[in-house]
Amino acid sequence: MHYLLKRKSFVIGVVVLAFIVFMGIFGPMNAKDPRAQVRNDQGRLVINEPPGDYGILGTDQSAQDYYSNVVTGIQNSLKVGITVGIITIVVSTMVGGVAAFKGGWFDEVAMLLTNIILVFPVLPALLVLSAIQQERSLNLIIGIISLISWPWAARAIRSQVLSLKEREFVQLSRISGESDLRIAVFEVLPHLLSYLALVFAISIGAAILTEAGISVVGLGPENIVTLGILLQRSIEFESIRLGYWWIFITPGVILTAFMFSLYLIQSNMDAVFNPRLREE
Repeated sequence: MHYLLKRKSFVIGVVVLAFIVFMGIFGPMNAKDPRAQVRNDQGRLVINEPPGDYGILGTDQSAQDYYSNVVTGIQNSLKVGITVGIITIVVSTMVGGVAAFKGGWFDEVAMLLTNIILVFPVLPALLVLSAIQQERSLNLIIGIISLISWPWAARAIRSQVLSLKEREFVQLSRISGESDLRIAVFEVLPHLLSYLALVFAISIGAAILTEAGISVVGLGPENIVTLGILLQRSIEFESIRLGYWWIFITPGVILTAFMFSLYLIQSNMDAVFNPRLREE
């Protein structure tokens, strides 16, 4: 950690990420109801009003306070990313880590299952589930993204465990008669924690981008606001062509800043695991 804090790019990434997370957590507390419509002194709806008298980010095509929608969108997008990240870490560690540690037929079956899900098509799955479900809830989207997110992490963690279990300290533990469970928990897992943090960060970014992507093509969650939904709405109502720049630019800038901060954090953390990168 001391090495990371010396790198300016890592600190910048952490600061930007912390600001976005702060907005997602505390922004909605000071925001209006995102579904409430803004009216002027004469009682008329204020539609597509630029930032100024009617809010820090103006209003959108539904006369809703856009700031309230943006901070709510950040909160829900973070919910998607963090939930998928946690599920990815747990499942990939259980599958990839245990498969590498146990080896044999268990490893072969686990990797076969991983490879099958690795090529699982998310968009057809969403279309099928949309036909079955009456509503595409946020939990449904989280479940589908989680389903396709863990295989790559399982393969990555498996490769790390395969390397670790051949180290001298693991072999000495085996010779001393320690059980596989104790070796896995007290010898191998501590050496994986930093790598798991990297996988977690990557998973969060990938999940938020995936949700934004499927929302833009019209397959996102219904009756709930995310950054992807805000982008989809801005495209649907032709905000750029009509000159309503704040409606399109705001969620786009936040998504870009979020991904840029994660990239800075990931690249610097990767340098910790790769000695050649550290030397550079």
